[in-house]
Amino acid sequence: MKKLTLRCLGLGILVLTGGCAGTPSPNFYTLSSMSDQVNRLEILTKTCPLSVAIAPIEFPDFLDRSQIVTRPSPNTLKMSEFHRWGGSLSSNFLRVLGENLSILLGTDRIFYPRQAKAFPIDYHLTLNVKAFEGEIGKEVVLDVDWVVIDQQHKEAAMMKNTVILEPVQRSDYESFVAAQSRALAALSHRIASAMGQCSIRQNKK
Repeated sequence: MKKLTLRCLGLGILVLTGGCAGTPSPNFYTLSSMSDQVNRLEILTKTCPLSVAIAPIEFPDFLDRSQIVTRPSPNTLKMSEFHRWGGSLSSNFLRVLGENLSILLGTDRIFYPRQAKAFPIDYHLTLNVKAFEGEIGKEVVLDVDWVVIDQQHKEAAMMKNTVILEPVQRSDYESFVAAQSRALAALSHRIASAMGQCSIRQNKK
């Protein structure tokens, strides 16, 4: 009886360890910045590079979490336990946006929250991300309210709502995140273009 009990206990341990060994580990993802080979915007009337300070970016609570969030239907959110961000989404978004603006504007004077400002600031940028999800294999939706504030005149030089729809090329999370990176690149283009237009107008005054 004692041997039978030990044998059963041993089988139970094997089942438990086998179950743990078979549990898949999560995959981690990060947004990517655009290539530095893209055409930079020409700020023809600027004698020195623009300085831009980006404020902390506002995200809905359901998005700013470790799990990657998708939206299988208009009223349904799916949070994947096995496909996660390598860090917080808000800091990831902020970093890549700054890198994209640096490339597009041809400046290294991009400052992040709580970072010391080494130069006078031309523009402050604030963003409120309302949507940054979508459906695997279909499309990503990026919906952002953003404001470019002219620091010299202490006024809003540009206020916009931008909605970007970016197709997801394949039905996997890597393709989904790649589509999110492309959507963020498209947003970066629009913000950089707005800053360039504002800079040209101000230098004509």
